[in-house]
Amino acid sequence: MIVLVAAMLGWIGYARLAAFHQHRLAVGHESLSGVEKQVGFYIAEKQRMVSVFAEEQIDWLRALAENPNNDELQENLGKLLRRYFPKYFTFSITDQDGAPLFEDFDGLIGELCLADIRQFSTTRHSYHPFIHPNPEGYHFDIMVRYDQGAGIQRIFFVSFLADTLGDIIRGIQSPGHQIMLIMPRKETDTDMIEVSAEGVRNQWIRDDYRLSASEKQRITIRHDIPGTRWQVVDFHNTDLHNNFRNKLLAESSSIFLVFLTIAAGLLVRLRQEEQQRTHAEQQKQALMSVVSHEFRSPTSVIKGALDLVADGDAGKISEDVRKYIRMAQSNTSLLMRLVDDFLDLQKIESGNLSLSLVPTRLSEVVSETVARNRLYAEQFSVRYVLKQPLAEDTVLCDSQRIEQVLSNFLSNAAKYGAREDSIEVAVRRADKHLRVSVTDHGPGIPEEFLPYVFTRFAMAHAPHMNHKKGQKLQSSGLGLSIAKAIIERHGGNIGFDTCTQDHRGTGTTFWFELPVR
Repeated sequence: MIVLVAAMLGWIGYARLAAFHQHRLAVGHESLSGVEKQVGFYIAEKQRMVSVFAEEQIDWLRALAENPNNDELQENLGKLLRRYFPKYFTFSITDQDGAPLFEDFDGLIGELCLADIRQFSTTRHSYHPFIHPNPEGYHFDIMVRYDQGAGIQRIFFVSFLADTLGDIIRGIQSPGHQIMLIMPRKETDTDMIEVSAEGVRNQWIRDDYRLSASEKQRITIRHDIPGTRWQVVDFHNTDLHNNFRNKLLAESSSIFLVFLTIAAGLLVRLRQEEQQRTHAEQQKQALMSVVSHEFRSPTSVIKGALDLVADGDAGKISEDVRKYIRMAQSNTSLLMRLVDDFLDLQKIESGNLSLSLVPTRLSEVVSETVARNRLYAEQFSVRYVLKQPLAEDTVLCDSQRIEQVLSNFLSNAAKYGAREDSIEVAVRRADKHLRVSVTDHGPGIPEEFLPYVFTRFAMAHAPHMNHKKGQKLQSSGLGLSIAKAIIERHGGNIGFDTCTQDHRGTGTTFWFELPVR
């Protein structure tokens, strides 16, 4: 039991740890999907708005392209741009080859920006932004083409600070998780940190912004962000895992210690109660044995004396006296059967029900039992009919115990069957078994009593019980439970089939099966 509890606690701990991991992965997937969608939407929206600005302010763009050194035009276009993008970083206009049309005196457009513009000018595909470092602010670029007229195209270039990306991550990141935007570099097989919940990488105190080998091993989930060069990743928190595992170990150990304490106390208590129960069982068996035998001996003497009186050996008796003598004989026989049932019940409970198994032709036992019970059937105005032919196979059984089971079936059929019924008794071969069945044509067993048929001391209420006026029927409620124990000790099966409420009068069949030898 202790090993079982320890194994169970271990399994529960393992299951909880696995569930913790699954929960962490589910939360990580949800968070990363949120960041992926929000960042992708943010970049796509910036691209759309820059395109909208270029279309709506095309006249200003053309004017500045024709007069690139006009500071007033630059200032006015910047003011217009500020209405669309209050926190933009810088802007510029280039020719179709990517060369800026006016100088960047503030130094906001770095070499990476110029390289991206030249790359954008040589391809018709959309530009995928990434973060450019700058002393004034880390930023990313959005570029669109616009028509200058006369078959000439220009590039409109706008830069945005990357701090907003950190705000997005910070708003979605769950406790215990660490989410970053990184930019994979396939040519060097390195991953460059771009943004985290703390902000862009220049806000970190770190010498190298490339992910280390140990950091790569801690990545549990990695998603690409459409329309960008970025990937969003979630890092496994080793401290969180270790803390949860240690917590599980502490909880499991505490539960196990409590169980050991309770189990030890229960074990002591159970040993005491087992000793008391054994003593009480011995006393009960001794009492039942004494009472049963003490009842049987004087009852046998009484029955013998009544038989002598009824047969006239003690002198002539009147019919009135004979009637009372027969009543006394009937009740004495009933008392002896009750005593026998209690003795059998005692043997079954103690496991001492012995059987004398010998090869026996079951049809002979059935025929003899039916013949012995014919007088009993006459008391209820019924008769037993042997359904021919009877299977002649041999079984290994205790014939007296089988007769006891069959007599119980026959007496129940006589008592509970129909008036003037022909009760059918059959012996049939069923595969590797012989089935003995007793069928009456009475009203059947009440539906509410069906689960209790083979239960000890169970007796159904039968308002249509087949008996004559003044005839009193009694039962201990032990017969069928004893019959079940006897058949099961033979390695056989026992059961019944009864009519339903929609088929009244089809009766009840009790049967048992024994293996063919």
